[in-house]
Amino acid sequence: MVERLLKIPLAADILFIDDQSTDSTGELLDSLAREHPSIRVIHRGPCMGIGSAHRDILRYAYNKGYESLVTMDCDFSHQPEDISRLFSTKLTAPIIVGSRFLHKKSLEDWNLKRRLLTHLGHFLTHRLLGLPMDATGAFRLYRIKMIPQNLWDQVTSSGYSFFFESLAVLHHAGVPCEEVSIHLPKRVYGESKLNMRQAFRSLLMLFEISLRRGSVVAMPNNASGWDRYWRARHVKGRHWYAVLASIYRRLFIVNRLHAILKSEFPLGADLVHVGCGGGEVDEKSFSDFQITGVDISPEALALYRHHYPQAKTRLGNILEGPVGNGADGVYSLGLVEHFSHPDIIKILISMHSSVKVGGKAVIFWPHRFAPSVFVLRIISWIRKLMGWSEPLHPPEPSLLFSQNEAREIIGRTPWRIRSYDYGFRDLWIQAALVLETGV
Repeated sequence: MVERLLKIPLAADILFIDDQSTDSTGELLDSLAREHPSIRVIHRGPCMGIGSAHRDILRYAYNKGYESLVTMDCDFSHQPEDISRLFSTKLTAPIIVGSRFLHKKSLEDWNLKRRLLTHLGHFLTHRLLGLPMDATGAFRLYRIKMIPQNLWDQVTSSGYSFFFESLAVLHHAGVPCEEVSIHLPKRVYGESKLNMRQAFRSLLMLFEISLRRGSVVAMPNNASGWDRYWRARHVKGRHWYAVLASIYRRLFIVNRLHAILKSEFPLGADLVHVGCGGGEVDEKSFSDFQITGVDISPEALALYRHHYPQAKTRLGNILEGPVGNGADGVYSLGLVEHFSHPDIIKILISMHSSVKVGGKAVIFWPHRFAPSVFVLRIISWIRKLMGWSEPLHPPEPSLLFSQNEAREIIGRTPWRIRSYDYGFRDLWIQAALVLETGV
């Protein structure tokens, strides 16, 4: 394996993970490392798991400042000569996966049992997790400079489920992935370490991940990700959700928002709607206030202008700084729950810098125990079984747990809570917070 890896025209170091192999592999690796300066070896405890090995490999690559990482098995089922194909100039995504399902002859050398198990795994990860790629193989290229390191904190698997859990986390975080077809010959050396116990644990993990809420990771705040969300309202299997969400906004949110804004601001006040989206919730408020719609997504702003042709709109990223200049107030709905707590703090600080002295903010923050959350989790799981992988809405890692949680987060910003309202008024779905400058 080392001889073939060293022949590849690629400036790379080679890292081996050895979990106290009983066949003298560790000693052989150490001798190779002494002979070749590009070879590194990490020795760990016995049988720590292939998933934990890959987590250690990733941590090593980030800590050492590498730009890219290729992972592969060492039993020659993955061909070293295929590595250069992962770096094809036509493939530009942060993750490139060697796929066994792009070509029907990729697994022709395998026995029937291995082919059936492999195809079953692909079917389940596709249906239950919405992963379109080959999610159970180890032959991958990670362009780690393009992947936030904190995303890997969401991956907990120590065994074979690491492979599909990691891609599920990255996929739902909006990290793009591309595939290249590979051919896998019969196993040349050794036996597969995937026994029935590990296969069963992986199956349990698969179902556990599929039952989690949309994602445990935050929405990447970039225009392309949000544009994709706003275009998805036309995707098959999602239109009904857009219709129901629109009905809910008109029946409950429009009146509630208008009442709060009227009680906190004088008529004609200059307000900034951050993350305005299509602006349905502004239906009553638009005629009473001078509202500027701000969003990072051109698709959303186009939809907002469609609803309000005379509207003032602005393309802006609330995470990068103020989006207003001395406004009377700022408000958002359906925004903060899509971000991590550190990012929510940044958002609130930027909001504070967008208003004049004495300005206020209104935040609608969906609750973690809202009835809609549980219903949508079940519906999302059913959609995955039906093959509809497009999510109903962006990830919601920061649904509000309690008023105390809101106070703790907001207490780290220049704001303080003026009022907090959560209850039947909108079917216990969103907490409405009015914020004012703290002392």
